[in-house]
Amino acid sequence: MPTASARDIARLLVDIGVLLLRSGAHTERTIRNLKRFASAFGYEPDIFIAFSGLTLTVHGPEQSTTLFGRVAVHGVRLSVVAAVSQLSWRVAEEGLTIADIRKELKEINELPHFPRWITLLMIGCGCGALARIMGAEWPVVSVTVLASSLALFVRMKMTEWRFNTFLVIVSSAAVASIVGGMATHFHMGTTSGLAMAASVLFLIPGVPLINGVVDLINGYMSIGIARSAMGAAIAFSLASGMLVGMQIAGVSL
Repeated sequence: MPTASARDIARLLVDIGVLLLRSGAHTERTIRNLKRFASAFGYEPDIFIAFSGLTLTVHGPEQSTTLFGRVAVHGVRLSVVAAVSQLSWRVAEEGLTIADIRKELKEINELPHFPRWITLLMIGCGCGALARIMGAEWPVVSVTVLASSLALFVRMKMTEWRFNTFLVIVSSAAVASIVGGMATHFHMGTTSGLAMAASVLFLIPGVPLINGVVDLINGYMSIGIARSAMGAAIAFSLASGMLVGMQIAGVSL
């Protein structure tokens, strides 16, 4: 027998689904987690997920409840996705109530980010390492680290100021290309072009493209196509930003 009202379960599932989709979970994983939560309370929901949100119906003994949750932002927080998945197993095993789950979700949603300076440094080192792996000299690697760190800082600030996502990508790629182009402009080595190529590594839309392919394979055609299109649009914005940056810097790959 159901242990909570259909409306309460529907509201809980919608909030969880929005959190998962906003954090980078693919469709199959989102549905699987939501059904696991619902099953712990004696329900079997009907779930439809689109790129802009999800619609969910929970059938109760007396009435059915249908709710819609909007996903305004598509980001990547895999720690949140993993924590919610772990919580979905604990609901049945530990007999958690809706209040317990909401308390846990609040803590998950407030998981701390790394300090900004650590993120900037690590992303810079990652892009510099890619340049080094491709054979770049150490002066070129240093420029790559600087270019990617500055570009990421621009991305963070523009995101805080709520600029359009594609404009953020174009601007970040342009900054990375302008700064990375210094390696070519000042003739820092025979592999100076790698500074521009490697400094935009963090802008590559890996998660949207991977999720798009996974959704298409699992038969979720509409959201799979939408996610793939988003990944392609981000890639186009990245290429456009690099082109603008190279034109400003007066260099080429």
